[in-house]
Amino acid sequence: MKDKLTKRLYDKNLYRTSWKRRFTIMLERAQNRSKKRNHPQVTLTIRDLLELLKAQDNKDFYTGRELDLTQVGNEQAVSLDRLDSTKPYEKGNVVLTTWGINKAKQRLSVEEFVEQCKEVIEHKRPDLSSLLIVERETTWAFD
Repeated sequence: MKDKLTKRLYDKNLYRTSWKRRFTIMLERAQNRSKKRNHPQVTLTIRDLLELLKAQDNKDFYTGRELDLTQVGNEQAVSLDRLDSTKPYEKGNVVLTTWGINKAKQRLSVEEFVEQCKEVIEHKRPDLSSLLIVERETTWAFD
């Protein structure tokens, strides 16, 4: 009895973090958000998301970081983003990113989001360069 229970729990956890389950959850949530916004029903499929993942070379659309489909419930979890937030979730208007990046972008267009990122970099450049010097010194100290 205990072995069957352990196996069921293991299978449930594996399913929870599998790519198929992640994509299913993303599509369900997109459908719920579409209903709230009175947008058309989401017609995307798991196959569409797999093709998108392949087209993006398994990388975040915005940062180029490798996407990790096992991440759940944190800022590194894979997220579906609309390029144009005024349009529905449909082919040609969605990309894969992380939840943290999607949260930062909010309803901005890609161009507005990139522009804001540039402004942050320009404004924080002096702070960032001092951080890099400290990081280099720390790395050298341990070499």
